[in-house]
Amino acid sequence: MALTEITCEAVLKAFTEYQERGREKFLSHYGYREARSEDEGIVIFLGVLGQVCD
Repeated sequence: MALTEITCEAVLKAFTEYQERGREKFLSHYGYREARSEDEGIVIFLGVLGQVCD
């Protein structure tokens, strides 16, 4: 998927799912783990509505 294909609607939908599932279940569902430090690679945080996710 190209970055140009990522829409605001899709981001907000994913964020809503993150809130509904909770951090651990959301990350586990998609095969991710929590971001711990920048030493592990590039860490991208998405701040939406005053919250930070990883």
